[in-house]
Amino acid sequence: MPRSATVNQELRQRSRERILAAALEVFAAKAKVLKDLVEHHAEEEETEMFPRARKLMDREELVRLGDQLAQAKVSLTERVLTKLVELVRP
Repeated sequence: MPRSATVNQELRQRSRERILAAALEVFAAKAKVLKDLVEHHAEEEETEMFPRARKLMDREELVRLGDQLAQAKVSLTERVLTKLVELVRP
């Protein structure tokens, strides 16, 4: 006896929900790894790289480097946001 269209639709919906739940678990795990990597990198910068840069560079060089990093951050942020918009648009 064939299943009704309603039963088939309900089974498809449950299947989609299981797939979405699994995808969200994978995403959450990857997001945590990324968070941990970023935090480790930031700590390394603050405790090792920045103090070394302060010893090796004069104030003018540090200001110039800070300006370059700020410009790079803006550019990268714009590119990432543009890519995200492209990904979510149908």
